[in-house]
Amino acid sequence: MSDNGFVVGVDIGGTKTTVALLDERDGILCERVEPTSRADFDESQQGSQRILNQVISLINKVCDVSGIALSDVSGIGNGVAGTIDFKSGTVIFSPNLPFRNFGFKDAMYQHFKIPIFLDNDANVAVWGEKCFGAGRNASEIVGVTIGTGIGGGLIINDKIYRGAVGCAAEIGHMIIDRNGPRCGCGNYGCFEAMAAGSAIAKKARAVIAKKPDALILKMAGGNIDKVNGESLVLAAAEGDELALGVLREIGEIIGVAFTSLVNIFNPEVIIVGGGVAETGDLILNFAEDIVRNYAIKPNSEIVKIVKAELGNKAGFMGAASLIRKEIESYND
Repeated sequence: MSDNGFVVGVDIGGTKTTVALLDERDGILCERVEPTSRADFDESQQGSQRILNQVISLINKVCDVSGIALSDVSGIGNGVAGTIDFKSGTVIFSPNLPFRNFGFKDAMYQHFKIPIFLDNDANVAVWGEKCFGAGRNASEIVGVTIGTGIGGGLIINDKIYRGAVGCAAEIGHMIIDRNGPRCGCGNYGCFEAMAAGSAIAKKARAVIAKKPDALILKMAGGNIDKVNGESLVLAAAEGDELALGVLREIGEIIGVAFTSLVNIFNPEVIIVGGGVAETGDLILNFAEDIVRNYAIKPNSEIVKIVKAELGNKAGFMGAASLIRKEIESYND
């Protein structure tokens, strides 16, 4: 195993996969992003292998571009959107990807023969924010990523909390309303089904259906299929009441979920990443109002709700940092 400090960080999300090569100071030597290989969404070993092959190809690319031999890479850290059995290195289930009981860690090791780290994508992202971003000065952190889906990560006493087998912090699958819409996990009324990107777009389109001349549609270029959080925020910035109403509804749902998290974990900070955080402050302002009014004191008074600082880099940087920690533990 090489000890020169080069590591690879991998972030496999529902829509895109990012792979980066980092040096011994966590400087990014090369980064590559591609749409996640999904093809016909084949929920089988073949579908899972297709994504694994894509990751392997991207790792080869970042090394080639950087002029670094694979033999000089000390380890590979991976974050995958899905439920992870941390002890076995298995992706048990992913609502937005074909992984079903796929031995990802072992398959990666069989190919590269170097230390491999695997965790949930939200766990590695919140760890990245703790090490390099918005959570640098906190030891009790809840991380929430709201994008294609909703992921969660917990840091308790400066350590990632994974639960009995590594499946803790499935925040997106807290049930907010058991009579709510069906989620990709099969349940109804999950946080993800009610406030992720597709839910936001669905609520906006329902509004437009009743008012075809809505400013929201204009901000989407007149194409209802392109209506999303960004077009809502643009319309809201113009004072559009319909857009503000949708954003308020989504913000209040997020606030209800955050209130439960604040009451249960008493975090110093909730770090919010993903597309919702990137669309502006309105949704999070509505969410914070709910937390301040409904979470118990003193929890509600000390918690800060902040945007993630690293953007799309949080996942692979956290994964790289975690494989580095694992390598160091081998050497101790």
